[in-house]
Amino acid sequence: MEKQIQKAIPVLLIISALILFADSSYALPPAGYNKVAYYTFDATPVDQDVLSLTTFTDEANVVIVFEGTLWELADTVHYDTQWMRNKVYKSKRKILDDIQSLREKGILVLMNVDDAPSWSTETPFTAWNGKKCDYREFAAFVDSCVKVVGFDGISLDVEHNAVDNTHYRNLIREFGKYFGPLSSDSLTTIYTAAVYNSRYGVPGEIFREEDVSRYLNFVMDMGYHHDNEIRFAFWADHLGASKVMPGMSHQDNSLKSAMDWLSRHPAPETAGIMVYAANVNKQYTDSILSVLGDPPVRSDRKITGRVGYTSMHVERYQRSFMFHFSLKSAATVSLNIVSLNGRICRKIFDNHCLSGNHVTKWNYSENGKSTIAAGVHYAVLDIDGVVMSVPFVVF
Repeated sequence: MEKQIQKAIPVLLIISALILFADSSYALPPAGYNKVAYYTFDATPVDQDVLSLTTFTDEANVVIVFEGTLWELADTVHYDTQWMRNKVYKSKRKILDDIQSLREKGILVLMNVDDAPSWSTETPFTAWNGKKCDYREFAAFVDSCVKVVGFDGISLDVEHNAVDNTHYRNLIREFGKYFGPLSSDSLTTIYTAAVYNSRYGVPGEIFREEDVSRYLNFVMDMGYHHDNEIRFAFWADHLGASKVMPGMSHQDNSLKSAMDWLSRHPAPETAGIMVYAANVNKQYTDSILSVLGDPPVRSDRKITGRVGYTSMHVERYQRSFMFHFSLKSAATVSLNIVSLNGRICRKIFDNHCLSGNHVTKWNYSENGKSTIAAGVHYAVLDIDGVVMSVPFVVF
């Protein structure tokens, strides 16, 4: 019987993917209509209170979460920069919930990933336990964190003193295997970069090269205090207008200057428009983004861990995971831990459950024996024959 279940699991995961990740025909915004808004946790609001991810804009179809790190959202035990806090957000749980609330509205949510001097070395990232990762391991780690949190891609912030060399370029290309136009998820993920049009953004200029930029959906210029036409041309002359968008900032770009630029470059001539620290002033942000109109979004988007009448999320502790799920009505429920290749690592339970909230603990053990291998696994929940799965990472 167990062998039959193991053979069935890959099918169940496929069914789960169809249920949970079903996209409309507009999985990504139409070409030229990317309305990008950065949410920055340390933004100082102007003429308004501190707003949340779900309230800071009514116009964006792409939101970038900025400050902090991707991995501290995926592993709240071992990583914490202290940056992802403000008047609204006192816990990571609230951030994670609001990210999924945005996605349920059809809004794509990306995580900012800062480059670093280490990206120009053989080991661009060092994990919490001291393990040094090469560029392939780091890119795979980033992908696993994106899956665990439930993001729609990544946005690089290129300005942190890395240098242009083979190591750096290898990593930029490797990310493109997981996100963006050349990835296996090209219809549902975005891979972009915010870059400077000057020496301050070294090695940003390499993104004018087709061999690098072809991995990206679009390039965003963040030289906000520079002339809008000059900085746009800096990229567009090499990549074409449809691959580029300028960024606007309440601090550096007047609303009039942004509107004037948009009037000279109406959609869909360019890739769209970006507003940095868009939670500084909602009126400013939405005035700019609304110029691109109201393109279709993924109105039927389904989110990891949500199936009609139930929901599930996973919390990590030092040597265990807690699986929380809720039922709106009584049901027969089974919960299994499944590896990426479809093998059942642990049967948590199989029982009839009443309506309400449920929680169960798993101690990293594989059939009561050795600790399981590091990597992405799935919590597979079957509720009266309806299957859902939530990815999580074992470090």
